[in-house]
Amino acid sequence: MVVFSDGETSLNGQVGQLSSIVVWSQGNVVVEKDVGDKTNNEAEYLGIIEALEWLLKNVPGEKNVVLSDSQFVLNQLMHQYHFREKHLRPYAEKAWNLLIELQNTTLKWIPRERNKAGLYIDAKNGRGIYQPFLFKKNPTLVR
Repeated sequence: MVVFSDGETSLNGQVGQLSSIVVWSQGNVVVEKDVGDKTNNEAEYLGIIEALEWLLKNVPGEKNVVLSDSQFVLNQLMHQYHFREKHLRPYAEKAWNLLIELQNTTLKWIPRERNKAGLYIDAKNGRGIYQPFLFKKNPTLVR
């Protein structure tokens, strides 16, 4: 199973920001949440965590790939970057624990323009070019 993950923050680092995450799989939004006042990196981590939790609940034994456009978060999860921002480490630990449970799951970076979860967020917020070939006429929220 392939899932796309993205997190975004409306006013990164400013008071009153709102963050949301989206997980996209098989042509549908499978998780969409507002996560409150978070940094962009926190929102990206939460998107990956939600993707992993969704996979664990729905397809735990399958070979899975989580696609994200956050090089920073993926490099931290792959032990390529150190944790200068200590508040991010608990997010990484949660993701690592989920990856242990999902033994056949890998994380992979993709460019933003190929991230269907990110494109969904952009289209929903009126940013970027809406690319209808990526979406069904009425993307449904699967719970």
